[in-house]
Amino acid sequence: MRELTHREQALTSFQWKPFDKNTWNNRVTRIDVDKGNDPNSICPYCKNEQTTPVMDKAYLNSYASNPAFKGKHYKVFSCHCCNAVFSWYTVKHSIS
Repeated sequence: MRELTHREQALTSFQWKPFDKNTWNNRVTRIDVDKGNDPNSICPYCKNEQTTPVMDKAYLNSYASNPAFKGKHYKVFSCHCCNAVFSWYTVKHSIS
């Protein structure tokens, strides 16, 4: 997995969306929310549903030190199909 700069981390980060039918079930995304998968974990580039959350603390330290994520809760994922690394973020108190 490639190390991203702070700028690249910010560019590949997306705002977390609650997964309900109004948000995700449309012609553009074509994601079926009823499958039980969190659509936020789907690769935004190749639409692969089998992504892996990054759990490596050494890798996540770079995100923790990034000023763009200060005061935010974030999850980092890696895609096995296109080798992309992306993240989703939200304000800390609004995600459960």
